[in-house]
Amino acid sequence: MTAYEFPEFAYNLPYMEKHGRAGSENPWSQRKTAVYCQHRAEDSSSTWVFLQGSKTLKQFFKKPRMSPLNKKHHMEIDSVVDHMTIFTILDDNWTEYIKYLDDQVTTYISSTFNEFKRRKRKEIWFKISRSQLIYILYRNNGL
Repeated sequence: MTAYEFPEFAYNLPYMEKHGRAGSENPWSQRKTAVYCQHRAEDSSSTWVFLQGSKTLKQFFKKPRMSPLNKKHHMEIDSVVDHMTIFTILDDNWTEYIKYLDDQVTTYISSTFNEFKRRKRKEIWFKISRSQLIYILYRNNGL
């Protein structure tokens, strides 16, 4: 490999996106984007293939790109920047999605604690999903 040859890249990244379907309890969908990238040093060009790219990702790659004076040197830097931008764009909604999940769990636990207090029980089972159960045992500590 010469100084200006580039490897090919292929990866599959999950991301969260609001689906916009009315009547759904959960407004989020987990989706995946497949990315393939090949750079050619001889003509300073690159080929990108996206499968099921997010709306934001499509908008980013539709924008015209600057053409640097030293194309070969800048191609290396631009490639890293482009890949980091893809990761950042697809990472963007995860924080909002995790906040949504946190709010859902907090609401569920609060309503269960209220029921717990009302019935004056010493133990509670929270069913979080089909495969997970969280068991919380309280001693008589004023709850």
